[in-house]
Amino acid sequence: KDKKIMLREGYISVVLLTISSAIIAGYLLYISVQKGRTPTIRKIPALDALEELMGRCAEMGGPVHTSTGAESGFLKSKWGGGAAVITTYLFIVNHLARLAARFNCKIIATCMQTDTVPLVDDAIRAGYSAEGKLDEYDPVYSVRFIGERKKIAQVAASAIVERENCAGNVLIGGFGGGEVTALLEAGAKQKCIQIAGSPKTGASVGMIVAVADYVMFPEEYYALGAYISKEP
Repeated sequence: KDKKIMLREGYISVVLLTISSAIIAGYLLYISVQKGRTPTIRKIPALDALEELMGRCAEMGGPVHTSTGAESGFLKSKWGGGAAVITTYLFIVNHLARLAARFNCKIIATCMQTDTVPLVDDAIRAGYSAEGKLDEYDPVYSVRFIGERKKIAQVAASAIVERENCAGNVLIGGFGGGEVTALLEAGAKQKCIQIAGSPKTGASVGMIVAVADYVMFPEEYYALGAYISKEP
């Protein structure tokens, strides 16, 4: 009984220490931002390569394909990280849309969950609008729902990459090993510049490292939004 009380008291002290540390860190960060000092984030080569990828698309005359995988969404994520994953992906797809508008390229986002379709559509629309080219945005062409069954969706996405002669392939999100392999293989056949990353560890990371030109590692994933927006 005494041991249980000691453990409980120790647990409470750890929680209090964590909360107080978070409050202090948040306050110091707030003061720093108010003074115009933004925290520096180390370079993430995969994100810096997005402009190179879009330049390649402009040069080849092909669109950029992007997907967040079958396990990224608010409703049906199997591993519990879907909401955070799709939220981060929206920063990526918005940035891609701005680059696509700037470079006069097309973007194709394949969605494998129904709840991600309006979110991706809104992010791309906002990207085109920010560049003053909202009239060039075609939601029917750019946002495609290809089904929630993983194997069917990966076949459909791979076929789109090949049929549309995509010059760039950006895969960011919750992918399984077989799923990301199929999409990267389709991109390799088209000689796309490929940027891929996932917050999941396991087989998918190994496949991404082996095939993609630029890799976003799991520990980098949740900093992507801050890196793109330049807001801590």
